[in-house]
Amino acid sequence: MARFFMVLCVGSCLSPQARTDRPADGGPDLGGAGPGRSWRTGASSPHEAMASDEAAAILDSGAEGECGGADFVDYSSWTTCASGDCAVDSTPFGACVLDGVGCCEPVVGGYFWGLGHEGLKVCARDGDACVIRAVSETEGRVDAYLCRVPRSVGAWPSLLGCNGTMLDDVAAYCELTLQCNDWLGTCPTDLLACPEKADSACQPKTQGFWKRQCEGPHPSGEPERLSGYAACVDDARTFAGVADAVEICDRLHPQPNSDKCEQAEAQFMALELNACSGRLAPSCCTSSDREPSTVVEAVAEVDALLANPDRGFDDCVSAQAIADGINSGRTVADCTCMGRLVLDPITVEFIWGSGQCVDGQDVTVTMLSGPVTGSISAPCDTVAGITLEGLPPGDYVIDIRLASVCYEGILIEPLSVTVPPCGEVVVPAPLWCRDAAGCDDACGGG
Repeated sequence: MARFFMVLCVGSCLSPQARTDRPADGGPDLGGAGPGRSWRTGASSPHEAMASDEAAAILDSGAEGECGGADFVDYSSWTTCASGDCAVDSTPFGACVLDGVGCCEPVVGGYFWGLGHEGLKVCARDGDACVIRAVSETEGRVDAYLCRVPRSVGAWPSLLGCNGTMLDDVAAYCELTLQCNDWLGTCPTDLLACPEKADSACQPKTQGFWKRQCEGPHPSGEPERLSGYAACVDDARTFAGVADAVEICDRLHPQPNSDKCEQAEAQFMALELNACSGRLAPSCCTSSDREPSTVVEAVAEVDALLANPDRGFDDCVSAQAIADGINSGRTVADCTCMGRLVLDPITVEFIWGSGQCVDGQDVTVTMLSGPVTGSISAPCDTVAGITLEGLPPGDYVIDIRLASVCYEGILIEPLSVTVPPCGEVVVPAPLWCRDAAGCDDACGGG
């Protein structure tokens, strides 16, 4: 938390209209309230005077049990509260802001003080946390924060203060996200803009981030969620038996730190937490030249390497490299996760017959329609079946005849199949056939 300047606001404080040391245009809009409504310039919002006992009563009422609404919501419109001024208001944040923060409702507001401005905007409710964007400006220097304050806190006492003290009570829940200079024009237009929703679920965090969650409150809100991830993490054989946040944090810290396999397990725990927290979706692909090609496959490979009781140094080096590449974001990308189509062994035998499909020899399948069309070759495997890899997900019509004429009196009907992302569709026997000149119209799979 950056240091706030503590200057008593007495008769010498200037009102917004009296300032002569400010840019003529008033600088960026800290309130994001639109033309003529910004507390940032003090243009049209009247000061909202409030008695200290009235404000104290709002704080005492608390938020729990008195506030309704959904537990998860991202706000898209806000109530603009009247701006305050330390020169005239005993409580610069009025009931509008205090009630809004107390119940985590969509409000935006702020106040002026002798050397700058303070402002906040309630962005979202995220379970037990209220997500708040906060800005403190002192003589042109701007510090912007993103806070995740437990909703049980409600409106906090330092909101009643002045002179840059707004976040004193909740500093542990706030993360400095931007520093700029208003007077030098280096600040964005809307300093209270709420964080954009991620378009991608392929935004992992590093092992260092997850280790930090073990140290106490954090703006991400993850310390409170760690124990909830235990059941998900436990699915990995490497972490079988992990039951709570204490054990998760234990595995995030290599013991001893110099042990390569302990280092690999710590990176793998971070990878598991990225997946379990939703930061890595199954649709995420790895962009390295090596296999595996998806995050799902990467997790499985790392788990297989580290859960092996006979693992060696090289296994741990490989596992750590895969996990670290993904956690750091170097080898992960949001992409269309490809699918595969599998012709099972019975289907292969039924279509090509004995001697018509030799293991290892390429056979051709024709994609009549779908995200891709044309002929695709794959090696024949009469034991495991034939797998067509790397198909964009979607609906296909596939002709799997060996030739343009029927084989042994049966001509296979083109199949309609749906290839899922990051998965496979299996074509089983019996297959259907169609009548054609010179072909037996008997259908079945024998």
